[in-house]
Amino acid sequence: MKRMARNREENSSGSGPLRFRGSRSAWAGSRDRGQHFVSSSIKVSAGGLGMYLTTNMDEQDAAPYFLWDDPIPIRALHERLRTASEPERVRLIGKVMREANDADVWRFVSLGDVLSLWPKIKAHLGRQRAFWEFLLTEWRRQGLIP
Repeated sequence: MKRMARNREENSSGSGPLRFRGSRSAWAGSRDRGQHFVSSSIKVSAGGLGMYLTTNMDEQDAAPYFLWDDPIPIRALHERLRTASEPERVRLIGKVMREANDADVWRFVSLGDVLSLWPKIKAHLGRQRAFWEFLLTEWRRQGLIP
């Protein structure tokens, strides 16, 4: 208990940045002061090879945070989305739409692909399906998409 209380005091005092253990993470300050996380990269083991998961979609050799269960580099994801067979593309697009932050989805998938493959993609969205149906319906209602 004393150790936990001491750790809580150290973290709330803002005496230094908080970091993920063994990572290249950076914090803007302590959570208690309302400052926020700046970037993250966490090293994970992928088939015996070390690879970083990242929230920075410009790190082409790191795996995106939303592919934590199948870490492939961002560069390879772009390539697979461009060259894979249609069933594999549909699966990957569905996974990106299901797991990624909606703002990050558009860095990998075009609206044209989503609209043209929608009947097949929606089966891969899980709980996110209602969100994407709402978003596309609203965009249609507002005349933003056909």
